[in-house]
Amino acid sequence: MKQKVRKPSETMKFKEPKVRRTGAYSGRRVWKRLAEWFKDYYRVVIPSFLCAILVIVVIVLLLQKKENNRAAVQEDEAISDSIESEEFVVPDVSLEVDAHDDVNYFVTNYYTAMANGDVDTYISMRDETDDTEKIRMQKKSNYIESYVVNNVYTEPGPVENSYIAFVYFHVKFYDVESLAPGLTTLYLLPRESGELCVGIAAQDERVSDYIEAILTRDDVVDVFTMVKVKYAEAVDQDEALKVFLDELSTKLKYDVGTALAQLEAENAGVSDDPDTSGAGEAPVTDPETDNPNEDETVTVTEMVRTNDRVNVRQEPSTSAQKVDTAAKGTVFERLEILDNGWSRIKYSETIEAYIMTSFLEVVADAIGSVTVLENVNVRASASPNATKLGTASKGEVFELIEEVGNGWSKINYNGQTAYIKSEYLQVN
Repeated sequence: MKQKVRKPSETMKFKEPKVRRTGAYSGRRVWKRLAEWFKDYYRVVIPSFLCAILVIVVIVLLLQKKENNRAAVQEDEAISDSIESEEFVVPDVSLEVDAHDDVNYFVTNYYTAMANGDVDTYISMRDETDDTEKIRMQKKSNYIESYVVNNVYTEPGPVENSYIAFVYFHVKFYDVESLAPGLTTLYLLPRESGELCVGIAAQDERVSDYIEAILTRDDVVDVFTMVKVKYAEAVDQDEALKVFLDELSTKLKYDVGTALAQLEAENAGVSDDPDTSGAGEAPVTDPETDNPNEDETVTVTEMVRTNDRVNVRQEPSTSAQKVDTAAKGTVFERLEILDNGWSRIKYSETIEAYIMTSFLEVVADAIGSVTVLENVNVRASASPNATKLGTASKGEVFELIEEVGNGWSKINYNGQTAYIKSEYLQVN
């Protein structure tokens, strides 16, 4: 029997081998699936995508701003350091005399205001004025009839359009016939408006150093010497002028101290009750910055006592080398009162030094002694509002220097001059 042969197509189907699809075909499938996924979720994807971009942009901007600020701060600090470290160079020019009309006009008005006690004008012509300086000007004007400005010597100042002015003047005091010559140094600064004002040189050490350098020049030293000679001639020819000037510093110190104490008491709301309150005491003066601008230069030999803790220096300048710090009540022999607010003292047998005149008082001889009748406050000046130095106990005995005449007695209190109300004392 003939066997039937099956055709391959009838017995089985040929299966093509599976082939792994790669390349472009696979990429199309991925993109297709991504497209389908995006179609299903685009409402969520798009806002999230935009938020992510916004966050990235904000972060980039913040980082850029921070970097810019850091660079700006570094630049400012570099500029500041450069300015602070820059020293003022003193130009090599000669001292000029009455060379600037605006300077002479300013100085004349300035001294007129001081003579008249015109506080408003005085303050307006200064870069800064504290209560002490303002009160001192007012109190000093009570003794001054007028100023006559003779010459204004100038050197260029450390900044543009500024001047170091040396004002040579004569001052007429009330009840004194002769005029007293004097010389004052002013640091004149331009304001933004271009008008001049008196600057405070001590506030900038570079300015102080600049002025100190100018003061060593021969032509400037000659001017100071000339005025010293004229001053010596004036006091030699008029005994009344000499006596007045010898007492003026003490009088001014008392006047200013009393006024400051009263001002402080008023500001603190303290009553004027006398001797039982320690409030309203006068502020302590800074030994390194206060300069009363004394006008007189006198050669003397007298014993003086420090009225506060103060530095002793090799030269009459706050920038000079410090020799020592003298405690309050230290006694020295004074050899000369300088016209720049300093006194030359005998520090030891072989050393002379300088202390600011405002921190020295003449040691007076005792005229007797007194006994304290009741416990009572001891004051720095003859005022119930003056600085309280301590308390004197009943039965204590003190040297009596002077009966002031206004209800107070001046005594020697632990090596310093002090005051007690006379009604609490019995003269021995």
